[in-house]
Amino acid sequence: MKRFSIFLVATTLVFCISGSAAAYLYVDFGETQTNVGSIDNLVDKNTLDNSSEESELKFINDYVENHGGSGYTEDQYWKMDYQPTWFSVTDTEKIYTNVHAFQLFHDPAYYLIKTGKADYSHWLFENSDELGWAVINFDDEDLKSIRNTGKISHWGEDGVAPVPEPATMLLFGAGLIGLAGIGRRKIRKAHSS
Repeated sequence: MKRFSIFLVATTLVFCISGSAAAYLYVDFGETQTNVGSIDNLVDKNTLDNSSEESELKFINDYVENHGGSGYTEDQYWKMDYQPTWFSVTDTEKIYTNVHAFQLFHDPAYYLIKTGKADYSHWLFENSDELGWAVINFDDEDLKSIRNTGKISHWGEDGVAPVPEPATMLLFGAGLIGLAGIGRRKIRKAHSS
């Protein structure tokens, strides 16, 4: 049992240390730094003839349902009709040079940006890590036309609860294994006396 406990502690430390070695993206507010997670993935782009909430929701649902998701309802979609405040993102590893972020309101799994003048009018991003922030790398060649757009017409957010990250699930699983080991030990003691 002692070997198992040592193994469990060592494994937990390895995962904690390896998780903190990745590049840290943050917005610097002077006295404080806010973690914005990692760069979000551009998953689809299109030009929609009708820019209604229904057509935008259909665009999102077509992508999500084609990739194994169940889609969203109108109750789970919010359309924001004002210009977001973009913040320049600092990268501790100095890998990225043109990353910007803006704050989201509903911690969405996906968000949609509509531009006025670009090759495409609608850009669908899958939100990564820190769901309260939209983080976009404007050096990405796919985003060349969006970065040259001065104004974003609006963005939409879906209201899906975030999926727990793997490290959290691993830690939870390690705790359950530890509790099972303690319970087994107590049962053995009870049977031996």
